[in-house]
Amino acid sequence: MRIDLHVHSNASDGTDAPAEVIRRASAAALDILALTDHDTQAGIAQACGALPAGLTLVPGMELSCLLDVPDGSQRSVHLLAYLFAPDDPALATETTRIRDDRLYRAQGMVARLNALGAPVTWEQVTRIAGDAVVGRPHIARAMAEAGVVATPADAFTGEWIADGGRAYVDRYAIPVDRAVALIRAAGGVPVLAHPRSPGYEVPDAVIARLAAAGLAGLEVNHPDHDSAQRDLLTGLCTSLGLMVTGGSDDHGSFNNSGLGRETTPPESYERLLSLAHGDAPVPVVPPEAIPPQVPGPEDLPPDVIPPQRLPGSSSVARMDARIELVWTPGVAEDDDSADTVEANSWIVGDDEEVIVIDPGEDAAAVLEAVGDREVIAVICTHGHAAHVVAALEVAERDEAPVALHPADKVSWRSVIDGDDPEIEMAHGGAFEVADVTLEVMHTPGHSPGSVSLYCSELDVVFTGDALLASGPAPHDHEYPDFPRQLNSIGEFLLDLPGETRVLPGHGEEITIAAASKRFDSWVTAGPGESA
Repeated sequence: MRIDLHVHSNASDGTDAPAEVIRRASAAALDILALTDHDTQAGIAQACGALPAGLTLVPGMELSCLLDVPDGSQRSVHLLAYLFAPDDPALATETTRIRDDRLYRAQGMVARLNALGAPVTWEQVTRIAGDAVVGRPHIARAMAEAGVVATPADAFTGEWIADGGRAYVDRYAIPVDRAVALIRAAGGVPVLAHPRSPGYEVPDAVIARLAAAGLAGLEVNHPDHDSAQRDLLTGLCTSLGLMVTGGSDDHGSFNNSGLGRETTPPESYERLLSLAHGDAPVPVVPPEAIPPQVPGPEDLPPDVIPPQRLPGSSSVARMDARIELVWTPGVAEDDDSADTVEANSWIVGDDEEVIVIDPGEDAAAVLEAVGDREVIAVICTHGHAAHVVAALEVAERDEAPVALHPADKVSWRSVIDGDDPEIEMAHGGAFEVADVTLEVMHTPGHSPGSVSLYCSELDVVFTGDALLASGPAPHDHEYPDFPRQLNSIGEFLLDLPGETRVLPGHGEEITIAAASKRFDSWVTAGPGESA
Protein backbone atom coordinates (compact mmCIF):
# COMPACT_ATOMS: atom_id res chain seq x y z
CA MET A 1 0.00 0.00 0.00
CA ARG A 2 1.55 3.28 -1.17
CA ILE A 3 0.13 6.40 0.52
CA ASP A 4 1.17 9.97 -0.37
CA LEU A 5 -0.50 12.49 1.94
CA HIS A 6 0.96 15.78 0.65
CA VAL A 7 0.30 16.81 -2.97
CA HIS A 8 -0.61 20.09 -4.70
CA SER A 9 -2.50 20.98 -7.88
CA ASN A 10 -2.99 24.21 -9.80
CA ALA A 11 -5.87 25.00 -7.46
CA SER A 12 -3.02 26.55 -5.44
CA ASP A 13 0.62 26.64 -6.55
CA GLY A 14 1.05 23.33 -8.38
CA THR A 15 1.40 23.20 -12.14
CA ASP A 16 -1.04 20.35 -12.92
CA ALA A 17 -4.84 20.38 -12.88
CA PRO A 18 -6.40 18.13 -10.21
CA ALA A 19 -7.45 15.59 -12.83
CA GLU A 20 -3.87 15.42 -14.12
CA VAL A 21 -2.58 14.95 -10.56
CA ILE A 22 -4.93 11.97 -10.24
CA ARG A 23 -3.69 10.55 -13.56
CA ARG A 24 -0.08 10.88 -12.44
CA ALA A 25 -0.90 9.29 -9.08
CA SER A 26 -2.42 6.30 -10.84
CA ALA A 27 0.61 6.05 -13.14
CA ALA A 28 2.87 6.11 -10.09
CA ALA A 29 0.93 3.13 -8.64
CA LEU A 30 -0.28 5.05 -5.60
CA ASP A 31 -3.15 3.53 -3.65
CA ILE A 32 -4.07 6.57 -1.53
CA LEU A 33 -3.49 10.26 -2.31
CA ALA A 34 -4.27 13.39 -0.29
CA LEU A 35 -4.81 16.59 -2.27
CA THR A 36 -3.55 19.33 0.07
CA ASP A 37 -3.61 22.62 -1.80
CA HIS A 38 -2.66 25.75 0.10
CA ASP A 39 -5.61 27.22 2.01
CA THR A 40 -8.23 25.85 -0.40
CA GLN A 41 -10.15 22.72 -1.36
CA ALA A 42 -11.08 24.10 -4.77
CA GLY A 43 -9.49 21.14 -6.56
CA ILE A 44 -11.22 18.35 -4.63
CA ALA A 45 -14.34 18.06 -6.81
CA GLN A 46 -12.38 17.75 -10.04
CA ALA A 47 -10.02 15.24 -8.44
CA CYS A 48 -12.97 13.11 -7.26
CA GLY A 49 -14.41 13.15 -10.77
CA ALA A 50 -11.15 11.83 -12.22
CA LEU A 51 -10.59 8.97 -9.74
CA PRO A 52 -9.90 5.60 -11.37
CA ALA A 53 -10.71 2.29 -9.72
CA GLY A 54 -8.16 1.38 -7.06
CA LEU A 55 -7.14 4.93 -6.09
CA THR A 56 -8.51 6.58 -2.93
CA LEU A 57 -8.57 10.37 -2.48
CA VAL A 58 -8.22 11.95 0.97
CA PRO A 59 -9.63 15.52 0.96
CA GLY A 60 -7.19 17.84 2.68
CA MET A 61 -5.58 21.25 2.75
CA GLU A 62 -2.27 22.85 3.79
CA LEU A 63 -2.91 25.81 6.05
CA SER A 64 -0.60 28.84 6.18
CA CYS A 65 0.23 29.48 9.83
CA LEU A 66 2.49 31.68 11.96
CA LEU A 67 4.65 30.73 14.93
CA ASP A 68 6.01 33.24 17.45
CA VAL A 69 9.71 32.57 18.10
CA PRO A 70 11.75 33.60 21.18
CA ASP A 71 13.47 36.56 19.51
CA GLY A 72 10.11 38.28 19.08
CA SER A 73 9.78 37.59 15.38
CA GLN A 74 7.35 35.25 13.63
CA ARG A 75 8.03 32.23 11.42
CA SER A 76 5.86 30.68 8.73
CA VAL A 77 4.78 27.12 9.43
CA HIS A 78 2.46 24.85 7.48
CA LEU A 79 -0.22 22.63 8.94
CA LEU A 80 -1.74 19.77 6.97
CA ALA A 81 -5.45 19.33 7.64
CA TYR A 82 -7.20 16.09 6.68
CA LEU A 83 -10.87 15.07 6.52
CA PHE A 84 -12.35 18.16 8.20
CA ALA A 85 -15.93 19.26 7.49
CA PRO A 86 -15.61 21.28 4.26
CA ASP A 87 -18.48 23.60 5.26
CA ASP A 88 -17.18 24.44 8.74
CA PRO A 89 -17.84 28.20 9.04
CA ALA A 90 -14.94 29.13 11.33
CA LEU A 91 -12.33 27.40 9.20
CA ALA A 92 -13.91 28.75 5.99
CA THR A 93 -13.72 32.30 7.31
CA GLU A 94 -10.01 31.98 8.04
CA THR A 95 -9.10 30.38 4.71
CA THR A 96 -11.05 33.06 2.82
CA ARG A 97 -9.12 35.76 4.66
CA ILE A 98 -5.81 34.01 3.83
CA ARG A 99 -6.69 33.73 0.14
CA ASP A 100 -7.80 37.37 -0.07
CA ASP A 101 -4.59 38.48 1.61
CA ARG A 102 -2.54 36.36 -0.82
CA LEU A 103 -4.01 38.42 -3.65
CA TYR A 104 -3.06 41.75 -2.09
CA ARG A 105 0.34 40.39 -1.14
CA ALA A 106 1.06 39.14 -4.67
CA GLN A 107 0.04 42.52 -6.11
CA GLY A 108 2.41 44.18 -3.67
CA MET A 109 5.31 41.95 -4.72
CA VAL A 110 4.68 42.68 -8.40
CA ALA A 111 4.73 46.40 -7.58
CA ARG A 112 8.04 46.01 -5.73
CA LEU A 113 9.51 44.04 -8.63
CA ASN A 114 8.52 46.83 -11.00
CA ALA A 115 10.18 49.37 -8.70
CA LEU A 116 13.34 47.24 -8.89
CA GLY A 117 13.22 47.33 -12.69
CA ALA A 118 11.83 43.81 -13.25
CA PRO A 119 9.37 43.85 -16.20
CA VAL A 120 6.72 41.60 -14.62
CA THR A 121 3.05 42.51 -15.03
CA TRP A 122 0.03 41.59 -12.92
CA GLU A 123 -1.72 40.37 -16.08
CA GLN A 124 1.18 37.99 -16.72
CA VAL A 125 1.02 36.59 -13.17
CA THR A 126 -2.76 36.04 -13.23
CA ARG A 127 -2.52 34.36 -16.63
CA ILE A 128 0.02 31.90 -15.24
CA ALA A 129 -2.03 31.33 -12.07
CA GLY A 130 -5.28 30.76 -13.97
CA ASP A 131 -8.05 29.94 -11.49
CA ALA A 132 -5.58 29.15 -8.70
CA VAL A 133 -4.89 31.29 -5.65
CA VAL A 134 -1.97 33.48 -6.74
CA GLY A 135 1.23 32.61 -4.90
CA ARG A 136 4.96 33.21 -5.09
CA PRO A 137 5.55 30.28 -7.49
CA HIS A 138 3.34 32.03 -10.06
CA ILE A 139 5.33 35.24 -9.65
CA ALA A 140 8.56 33.26 -9.96
CA ARG A 141 7.38 31.68 -13.22
CA ALA A 142 6.43 35.13 -14.53
CA MET A 143 9.92 36.39 -13.63
CA ALA A 144 11.52 33.52 -15.56
CA GLU A 145 9.17 34.11 -18.49
CA ALA A 146 10.17 37.80 -18.54
CA GLY A 147 13.87 36.94 -18.42
CA VAL A 148 14.43 38.44 -14.98
CA VAL A 149 15.80 35.11 -13.71
CA ALA A 150 16.93 31.99 -15.56
CA THR A 151 14.57 29.59 -13.76
CA PRO A 152 11.67 30.03 -11.30
CA ALA A 153 13.86 28.63 -8.53
CA ASP A 154 16.29 31.54 -9.02
CA ALA A 155 13.55 33.96 -7.93
CA PHE A 156 13.61 32.60 -4.37
CA THR A 157 16.68 34.52 -3.18
CA GLY A 158 17.26 37.60 -1.07
CA GLU A 159 17.62 39.54 -4.28
CA TRP A 160 13.99 38.88 -5.20
CA ILE A 161 11.06 37.13 -3.46
CA ALA A 162 12.54 34.84 -0.80
CA ASP A 163 11.43 35.53 2.77
CA GLY A 164 12.89 38.93 3.62
CA GLY A 165 13.96 39.53 0.01
CA ARG A 166 13.90 42.92 -1.71
CA ALA A 167 10.50 42.27 -3.31
CA TYR A 168 9.02 40.16 -0.50
CA VAL A 169 5.71 41.18 1.08
CA ASP A 170 4.47 39.50 4.25
CA ARG A 171 1.01 37.93 4.48
CA TYR A 172 -1.74 37.07 6.90
CA ALA A 173 -1.65 33.60 8.43
CA ILE A 174 -3.34 31.84 11.35
CA PRO A 175 -1.43 31.39 14.63
CA VAL A 176 -0.53 27.70 14.56
CA ASP A 177 -2.06 26.94 17.98
CA ARG A 178 -5.39 28.37 16.82
CA ALA A 179 -5.17 26.48 13.52
CA VAL A 180 -4.82 23.16 15.37
CA ALA A 181 -7.92 24.00 17.40
CA LEU A 182 -9.90 25.05 14.29
CA ILE A 183 -9.11 21.81 12.45
CA ARG A 184 -10.02 19.67 15.45
CA ALA A 185 -13.28 21.60 15.93
CA ALA A 186 -14.12 20.93 12.26
CA GLY A 187 -13.69 17.19 12.82
CA GLY A 188 -10.35 17.10 11.02
CA VAL A 189 -6.89 15.72 11.73
CA PRO A 190 -4.00 18.24 12.01
CA VAL A 191 -0.45 17.17 11.08
CA LEU A 192 2.56 19.51 11.18
CA ALA A 193 4.08 19.71 7.69
CA HIS A 194 7.85 19.33 7.12
CA PRO A 195 8.87 20.60 10.59
CA ARG A 196 12.59 20.52 9.72
CA SER A 197 12.33 22.11 6.28
CA PRO A 198 14.67 25.13 6.00
CA GLY A 199 12.79 28.25 7.06
CA TYR A 200 9.92 26.24 8.55
CA GLU A 201 11.70 24.65 11.52
CA VAL A 202 9.54 24.07 14.59
CA PRO A 203 11.33 23.50 17.95
CA ASP A 204 10.64 20.30 19.86
CA ALA A 205 9.17 22.26 22.77
CA VAL A 206 6.60 23.87 20.46
CA ILE A 207 5.72 20.48 18.97
CA ALA A 208 5.14 19.14 22.48
CA ARG A 209 2.85 22.09 23.23
CA LEU A 210 0.90 21.54 20.01
CA ALA A 211 0.61 17.81 20.73
CA ALA A 212 -1.01 18.63 24.06
CA ALA A 213 -3.40 20.99 22.21
CA GLY A 214 -4.56 18.39 19.68
CA LEU A 215 -1.84 17.99 17.03
CA ALA A 216 -2.14 14.43 15.69
CA GLY A 217 1.10 13.85 13.78
CA LEU A 218 4.34 15.00 12.18
CA GLU A 219 5.21 14.78 8.50
CA VAL A 220 8.46 12.87 9.06
CA ASN A 221 8.93 11.47 5.54
CA HIS A 222 9.45 14.59 3.44
CA PRO A 223 11.97 15.42 0.67
CA ASP A 224 13.59 18.15 2.80
CA HIS A 225 14.33 15.82 5.75
CA ASP A 226 17.58 13.86 5.91
CA SER A 227 17.91 10.53 7.69
CA ALA A 228 19.13 12.04 10.97
CA GLN A 229 16.19 14.43 11.10
CA ARG A 230 13.77 11.58 10.35
CA ASP A 231 15.21 9.53 13.20
CA LEU A 232 14.85 12.42 15.65
CA LEU A 233 11.32 13.24 14.52
CA THR A 234 10.28 9.58 14.72
CA GLY A 235 11.57 9.44 18.28
CA LEU A 236 9.66 12.62 19.08
CA CYS A 237 6.46 11.08 17.66
CA THR A 238 6.96 8.03 19.85
CA SER A 239 7.48 10.08 23.00
CA LEU A 240 4.50 12.39 22.32
CA GLY A 241 2.10 9.78 20.96
CA LEU A 242 1.99 11.37 17.48
CA MET A 243 1.65 9.48 14.20
CA VAL A 244 4.36 9.50 11.53
CA THR A 245 3.13 10.61 8.11
CA GLY A 246 4.84 11.23 4.78
CA GLY A 247 4.25 12.95 1.49
CA SER A 248 6.10 14.04 -1.61
CA ASP A 249 4.97 17.71 -1.43
CA ASP A 250 4.72 17.39 -5.19
CA HIS A 251 3.88 20.59 -7.11
CA GLY A 252 4.10 19.11 -10.61
CA SER A 253 6.86 20.46 -12.82
CA PHE A 254 7.56 23.34 -10.43
CA ASN A 255 9.52 21.29 -7.93
CA ASN A 256 9.70 17.81 -9.52
CA SER A 257 9.41 16.01 -6.19
CA GLY A 258 7.67 13.06 -7.82
CA LEU A 259 4.43 11.54 -6.57
CA GLY A 260 5.04 8.68 -4.16
CA ARG A 261 8.69 9.49 -3.47
CA GLU A 262 7.72 9.84 0.18
CA THR A 263 4.94 7.82 1.76
CA THR A 264 2.90 7.31 4.93
CA PRO A 265 2.92 4.03 6.87
CA PRO A 266 -0.43 2.17 6.59
CA GLU A 267 -0.82 2.07 10.37
CA SER A 268 -0.67 5.89 10.47
CA TYR A 269 -3.35 6.08 7.80
CA GLU A 270 -5.56 3.76 9.84
CA ARG A 271 -5.11 6.02 12.85
CA LEU A 272 -5.89 9.10 10.76
CA LEU A 273 -9.21 7.54 9.71
CA SER A 274 -10.05 6.68 13.29
CA LEU A 275 -9.49 10.30 14.41
CA ALA A 276 -11.47 12.00 11.62
CA HIS A 277 -15.18 12.71 11.88
CA GLY A 278 -15.65 15.72 9.61
CA ASP A 279 -15.28 14.10 6.17
CA ALA A 280 -14.35 10.77 4.59
CA PRO A 281 -12.03 9.47 1.86
CA VAL A 282 -13.39 8.94 -1.65
CA PRO A 283 -14.32 6.16 -2.04
CA VAL A 284 -14.82 5.25 1.62
CA VAL A 285 -12.43 2.43 2.61
CA PRO A 286 -12.65 1.13 6.18
CA PRO A 287 -9.28 0.58 7.89
CA GLU A 288 -9.80 -3.19 8.10
CA ALA A 289 -10.10 -3.34 4.30
CA ILE A 290 -6.58 -1.98 3.71
CA PRO A 291 -4.55 -4.77 2.04
CA PRO A 292 -0.92 -5.56 2.91
CA GLN A 293 1.51 -2.91 1.74
CA VAL A 294 3.31 -3.27 -1.56
CA PRO A 295 6.99 -2.98 -0.59
CA GLY A 296 8.27 0.56 -0.97
CA PRO A 297 11.18 2.62 0.38
CA GLU A 298 9.86 2.52 3.94
CA ASP A 299 9.82 -1.30 3.82
CA LEU A 300 13.42 -1.79 2.78
CA PRO A 301 15.72 -3.57 5.27
CA PRO A 302 16.72 -1.51 8.33
CA ASP A 303 20.14 -0.71 6.87
CA VAL A 304 18.49 1.20 4.03
CA ILE A 305 18.02 4.95 4.41
CA PRO A 306 14.59 6.03 3.09
CA PRO A 307 14.62 8.33 0.04
CA GLN A 308 15.78 11.83 0.89
CA ARG A 309 15.94 14.95 -1.25
CA LEU A 310 19.40 16.54 -1.35
CA PRO A 311 20.22 19.86 -3.02
CA GLY A 312 19.82 18.99 -6.71
CA SER A 313 19.30 15.30 -6.05
CA SER A 314 17.67 12.63 -3.95
CA SER A 315 19.32 9.48 -2.64
CA VAL A 316 18.77 6.02 -1.23
CA ALA A 317 21.65 4.26 0.50
CA ARG A 318 22.48 0.69 1.47
CA MET A 319 25.79 -0.41 2.98
CA ASP A 320 28.41 1.89 1.44
CA ALA A 321 26.65 2.26 -1.91
CA ARG A 322 23.97 4.83 -2.61
CA ILE A 323 21.85 6.01 -5.51
CA GLU A 324 21.44 9.69 -6.31
CA LEU A 325 19.02 11.25 -8.77
CA VAL A 326 19.69 14.47 -10.65
CA TRP A 327 16.90 15.93 -12.80
CA THR A 328 18.27 17.35 -16.05
CA PRO A 329 16.38 19.34 -18.72
CA GLY A 330 16.44 18.23 -22.33
CA VAL A 331 14.71 18.41 -25.69
CA ALA A 332 12.78 15.66 -27.50
CA GLU A 333 12.66 16.38 -31.23
CA ASP A 334 10.86 14.98 -34.23
CA ASP A 335 10.44 16.29 -37.76
CA ASP A 336 7.78 18.81 -36.76
CA SER A 337 8.46 19.96 -33.21
CA ALA A 338 10.80 20.10 -30.26
CA ASP A 339 9.42 19.55 -26.76
CA THR A 340 11.10 20.22 -23.44
CA VAL A 341 11.50 17.07 -21.38
CA GLU A 342 13.03 16.32 -18.01
CA ALA A 343 15.26 13.29 -17.69
CA ASN A 344 16.45 11.30 -14.69
CA SER A 345 20.22 11.05 -14.41
CA TRP A 346 21.31 8.43 -11.88
CA ILE A 347 24.56 8.29 -9.88
CA VAL A 348 25.51 4.98 -8.23
CA GLY A 349 28.48 4.70 -5.91
CA ASP A 350 29.97 5.62 -2.56
CA ASP A 351 32.14 8.44 -1.21
CA GLU A 352 35.06 7.46 -3.48
CA GLU A 353 33.75 6.29 -6.87
CA VAL A 354 30.57 6.43 -8.93
CA ILE A 355 28.99 5.27 -12.17
CA VAL A 356 26.76 7.80 -13.93
CA ILE A 357 23.73 6.37 -15.75
CA ASP A 358 22.12 8.51 -18.48
CA PRO A 359 23.90 11.84 -17.87
CA GLY A 360 21.26 13.76 -19.83
CA GLU A 361 22.00 17.19 -21.28
CA ASP A 362 23.37 19.07 -18.26
CA ALA A 363 26.93 17.96 -17.53
CA ALA A 364 27.46 20.74 -14.97
CA ALA A 365 24.52 19.61 -12.82
CA VAL A 366 25.64 15.99 -12.92
CA LEU A 367 29.27 16.79 -12.11
CA GLU A 368 28.20 19.08 -9.27
CA ALA A 369 26.29 16.15 -7.75
CA VAL A 370 29.28 13.84 -8.29
CA GLY A 371 31.57 16.31 -6.52
CA ASP A 372 35.14 15.13 -5.96
CA ARG A 373 34.31 11.43 -6.37
CA GLU A 374 35.85 9.57 -9.30
CA VAL A 375 33.59 8.76 -12.25
CA ILE A 376 34.66 5.25 -13.26
CA ALA A 377 32.12 4.80 -16.09
CA VAL A 378 29.25 6.55 -17.85
CA ILE A 379 26.47 4.18 -18.96
CA CYS A 380 23.80 5.21 -21.47
CA THR A 381 20.71 3.00 -21.40
CA HIS A 382 20.02 4.06 -25.01
CA GLY A 383 21.15 6.63 -27.54
CA HIS A 384 18.44 9.30 -27.54
CA ALA A 385 19.53 12.90 -27.01
CA ALA A 386 17.90 13.51 -23.63
CA HIS A 387 20.10 10.74 -22.19
CA VAL A 388 23.48 11.08 -23.94
CA VAL A 389 24.27 14.72 -24.81
CA ALA A 390 26.45 15.23 -21.71
CA ALA A 391 28.03 11.75 -21.77
CA LEU A 392 31.43 12.70 -23.19
CA GLU A 393 31.80 15.80 -21.03
CA VAL A 394 30.95 13.91 -17.83
CA ALA A 395 33.29 11.05 -18.76
CA GLU A 396 36.12 13.31 -19.85
CA ARG A 397 36.70 14.81 -16.39
CA ASP A 398 38.10 11.54 -15.00
CA GLU A 399 38.92 9.89 -18.35
CA ALA A 400 36.16 7.35 -17.76
CA PRO A 401 34.81 5.10 -20.52
CA VAL A 402 31.30 5.50 -21.95
CA ALA A 403 29.14 2.39 -22.41
CA LEU A 404 26.31 1.90 -24.93
CA HIS A 405 24.72 -1.05 -26.66
CA PRO A 406 26.09 -1.18 -30.24
CA ALA A 407 22.57 -1.33 -31.71
CA ASP A 408 22.08 2.29 -30.61
CA LYS A 409 25.19 3.70 -32.27
CA VAL A 410 23.09 5.20 -35.07
CA SER A 411 21.15 7.26 -32.54
CA TRP A 412 24.39 8.19 -30.73
CA ARG A 413 26.03 9.42 -33.95
CA SER A 414 22.97 11.53 -34.83
CA VAL A 415 23.46 13.39 -31.54
CA ILE A 416 27.18 13.22 -30.70
CA ASP A 417 29.76 14.67 -33.05
CA GLY A 418 32.75 12.86 -31.62
CA ASP A 419 34.06 9.52 -30.47
CA ASP A 420 31.89 6.43 -30.24
CA PRO A 421 31.44 4.85 -26.78
CA GLU A 422 34.46 2.76 -25.72
CA ILE A 423 32.37 -0.06 -24.19
CA GLU A 424 29.82 -1.99 -26.25
CA MET A 425 27.39 -3.47 -23.78
CA ALA A 426 25.81 -6.90 -24.25
CA HIS A 427 23.15 -8.87 -22.40
CA GLY A 428 24.70 -10.63 -19.40
CA GLY A 429 27.50 -8.13 -18.92
CA ALA A 430 28.13 -6.41 -15.62
CA PHE A 431 29.67 -3.31 -14.03
CA GLU A 432 30.95 -3.09 -10.46
CA VAL A 433 31.05 0.02 -8.28
CA ALA A 434 31.20 0.47 -4.50
CA ASP A 435 30.86 -3.29 -3.90
CA VAL A 436 27.60 -3.60 -5.84
CA THR A 437 27.04 -5.01 -9.32
CA LEU A 438 24.96 -3.62 -12.18
CA GLU A 439 23.84 -6.49 -14.43
CA VAL A 440 23.15 -5.58 -18.07
CA MET A 441 19.86 -6.74 -19.59
CA HIS A 442 19.20 -6.02 -23.27
CA THR A 443 15.58 -4.75 -23.25
CA PRO A 444 14.97 -3.46 -26.81
CA GLY A 445 11.76 -1.96 -28.10
CA HIS A 446 11.95 1.70 -27.21
CA SER A 447 15.14 1.68 -29.24
CA PRO A 448 17.14 -1.19 -30.80
CA GLY A 449 19.85 -1.02 -28.14
CA SER A 450 17.87 -0.15 -25.01
CA VAL A 451 19.32 -1.80 -21.91
CA SER A 452 18.27 -2.05 -18.27
CA LEU A 453 20.68 -2.37 -15.32
CA TYR A 454 19.68 -4.57 -12.38
CA CYS A 455 21.33 -4.21 -8.96
CA SER A 456 20.19 -7.01 -6.65
CA GLU A 457 22.09 -5.60 -3.66
CA LEU A 458 20.07 -2.37 -3.79
CA ASP A 459 16.81 -3.98 -5.03
CA VAL A 460 16.59 -1.58 -7.99
CA VAL A 461 16.56 -1.77 -11.78
CA PHE A 462 17.45 1.21 -13.97
CA THR A 463 15.19 0.93 -17.03
CA GLY A 464 15.96 4.04 -19.06
CA ASP A 465 12.94 4.39 -21.37
CA ALA A 466 12.23 0.67 -21.64
CA LEU A 467 9.72 1.02 -18.79
CA LEU A 468 8.31 4.11 -17.09
CA ALA A 469 5.81 4.26 -14.22
CA SER A 470 3.12 4.87 -16.84
CA GLY A 471 4.18 1.84 -18.89
CA PRO A 472 6.28 1.24 -22.03
CA ALA A 473 7.73 4.59 -23.10
CA PRO A 474 6.76 5.63 -26.64
CA HIS A 475 9.03 7.74 -28.84
CA ASP A 476 8.77 9.92 -31.93
CA HIS A 477 11.64 8.27 -33.79
CA GLU A 478 10.96 5.82 -36.65
CA TYR A 479 11.80 2.94 -34.33
CA PRO A 480 10.22 1.73 -31.76
CA ASP A 481 8.96 -1.80 -31.89
CA PHE A 482 6.11 -1.91 -29.35
CA PRO A 483 5.60 -5.71 -29.38
CA ARG A 484 9.33 -6.20 -28.81
CA GLN A 485 9.25 -3.65 -25.98
CA LEU A 486 6.40 -5.55 -24.30
CA ASN A 487 8.32 -8.77 -24.74
CA SER A 488 11.42 -7.25 -23.12
CA ILE A 489 9.38 -6.04 -20.16
CA GLY A 490 7.64 -9.37 -19.70
CA GLU A 491 10.64 -11.61 -20.26
CA PHE A 492 13.30 -9.75 -18.30
CA LEU A 493 11.91 -6.99 -16.07
CA LEU A 494 8.75 -8.58 -14.68
CA ASP A 495 10.78 -11.67 -13.80
CA LEU A 496 12.64 -9.64 -11.14
CA PRO A 497 11.52 -9.75 -7.46
CA GLY A 498 8.28 -7.83 -6.89
CA GLU A 499 9.84 -5.43 -4.37
CA THR A 500 12.43 -4.27 -6.93
CA ARG A 501 12.16 -0.52 -7.49
CA VAL A 502 12.04 0.56 -11.12
CA LEU A 503 14.14 3.73 -11.58
CA PRO A 504 13.26 5.01 -15.08
CA GLY A 505 14.69 7.58 -17.45
CA HIS A 506 11.79 9.98 -16.90
CA GLY A 507 9.24 10.58 -14.17
CA GLU A 508 8.33 8.74 -11.00
CA GLU A 509 9.43 5.30 -9.93
CA ILE A 510 7.28 2.18 -9.61
CA THR A 511 7.81 -1.32 -8.22
CA ILE A 512 7.99 -4.47 -10.31
CA ALA A 513 4.95 -5.76 -8.39
CA ALA A 514 2.94 -2.69 -9.38
CA ALA A 515 4.14 -2.91 -12.99
CA SER A 516 3.11 -6.57 -13.16
CA LYS A 517 -0.44 -5.63 -12.13
CA ARG A 518 -0.64 -3.11 -14.98
CA PHE A 519 1.01 -5.18 -17.72
CA ASP A 520 -2.21 -6.60 -19.19
CA SER A 521 -3.70 -3.11 -19.49
CA TRP A 522 -0.60 -1.92 -21.38
CA VAL A 523 -0.94 -4.81 -23.81
CA THR A 524 -4.63 -4.04 -24.37
CA ALA A 525 -4.06 -0.28 -24.74
CA GLY A 526 -1.37 -0.66 -27.41
CA PRO A 527 1.32 1.94 -28.16
CA GLY A 528 0.81 5.20 -26.27
CA GLU A 529 1.03 8.74 -27.48
CA SER A 530 4.50 10.00 -28.30
CA ALA A 531 6.46 11.42 -25.38
